[in-house]
Amino acid sequence: MKRLATFCLACGFAIVMAACGGSTAPKDTFSGIWSGTTDGLTITTTTSQTGSTITGSCTAVGNSINLTCTLTGTSSPPTLTLTMAFSDAELVTFAASYANRDSVVGTLSENDTAFTSFSFKKQ
Repeated sequence: MKRLATFCLACGFAIVMAACGGSTAPKDTFSGIWSGTTDGLTITTTTSQTGSTITGSCTAVGNSINLTCTLTGTSSPPTLTLTMAFSDAELVTFAASYANRDSVVGTLSENDTAFTSFSFKKQ
């Protein structure tokens, strides 16, 4: 009987652990290299995350554009927000949700006006 109880307890623990590990949100962070393209413009970020705070840099290349930026943000799955301060003084925000562990989908905005949907994929 004691073996059966131990077995049942171990099975219950395994089921709980499997259920907790099934999230589509990242287990780690928004750290690393993420990239996305829209209308011929590619934005690539290099980021690191401590707690929920994101810092990093990015480039925007295409359509006669070649800009760099510094970025800050917050990742609290399932949501992600980034603020990108570009070298031409433009301030662009990205409000998104995690589609899966390696992809976020959201909207780029400038001066609080949404101008395009966008997605970043982990590289």
